[in-house]
Amino acid sequence: MLKKILKGFIKLVDFKERSEACTGNRNRAIGYLLASKDMLHGDVLSCVDMYFQLCFLSVTARSLAVMSLVLSADGVDPKMGERLLDIRV
Repeated sequence: MLKKILKGFIKLVDFKERSEACTGNRNRAIGYLLASKDMLHGDVLSCVDMYFQLCFLSVTARSLAVMSLVLSADGVDPKMGERLLDIRV
């Protein structure tokens, strides 16, 4: 769905994600610390893996502007009038 919103302007840089996941012990430790203080809910490794993936999204300023525009219009693409996100988002 995110790719549809950004109309191809988003890219996942996969090789860096794998590298970070292999060497991200400090991030995992921070995740466990946050969980121990009830500041991170859910499975720590799943949350940290999601963080690794999000770290390597490659977007342009235009992509961010498009995403902001759709979010500010309650999930509707103002140019096309198409609903891209559920209203609950």
